[in-house]
Amino acid sequence: MSYSDEMKQNPPEFIATYFDWLHEKKGLTPNDPVRIGMYAHAANGGIVIDSDAATDVPGLYACGEVTGGMHGADRIGGLSSANGLVFGEIAGKSAATERAAQWLRTMRSSCARTASPMHTPYAAVSAA
Repeated sequence: MSYSDEMKQNPPEFIATYFDWLHEKKGLTPNDPVRIGMYAHAANGGIVIDSDAATDVPGLYACGEVTGGMHGADRIGGLSSANGLVFGEIAGKSAATERAAQWLRTMRSSCARTASPMHTPYAAVSAA
């Protein structure tokens, strides 16, 4: 690709800024040929989540563009932010709920192992 003479001689400000960057970072001038190639603009994720934003990995939640399937195989412009916000909130609440449930199970299990009838307030009052 080559730039037109008009573009090189009187570039708009953002093109002039680009030309400056191109020269400073890449050592190219507007007179040098530039190769244009295809590249991936966006990488749509493929992590499958359920309605709670849970993945198949226990305790792992996902949201935003790493997930897929909200709109089929397509990425609808502008909705990736909404997906991140909506499923981000769902993922956060789901993870917090799961962690709280784990903590409660751990505490109940710990209390059940260490409690004896003589160490409970009721037993102390009854023994008096």
